[in-house]
Amino acid sequence: MHRLARNGVRLLGTLQDIDGACLSIAPDLHDNLVGTDQREAELLGKIDMLVSMRKLDLPEEKPERLEDGYAAPLLERLELDEAGVTSVIWATGYGFSFELVRFPVFDEDGYPLQQRGATAQPGLYFVGLPWLYNKRSGLLSGVAEDAAHIAEHIEARDNGKGWSRE
Repeated sequence: MHRLARNGVRLLGTLQDIDGACLSIAPDLHDNLVGTDQREAELLGKIDMLVSMRKLDLPEEKPERLEDGYAAPLLERLELDEAGVTSVIWATGYGFSFELVRFPVFDEDGYPLQQRGATAQPGLYFVGLPWLYNKRSGLLSGVAEDAAHIAEHIEARDNGKGWSRE
């Protein structure tokens, strides 16, 4: 997350609601970063322990300690037009969370109606869903291909080349 902030990505807290073109955001970004940093440290500790237990001859690495995300302001509202936001990436983790999507793009079971991630609602896309395009779509190892396809759609839209669900 800190590297994203360093590279110019605006980090925000948890999305609470959307009212027109305004996002309501919980001021919990820094707390979320603390948790992320702790989980990273725990994972690196487990990796180091495994390397030690297996007596692996590996060079010692000192991960760079980044804190760029903590410089981000704690916003509680964000006007999308004023902020120049034309795309929103909503990452829900490993569980589905569609309750804030208020467009008629779901089937009777609440699953998004889409073709390779593109919905009938211009600019609304999904990635990371099982069998979105192939059997790997719902896995970390397969989401990149689907995300690249969606990125091409967004780029084409932003370059005035039109919008297509294919």
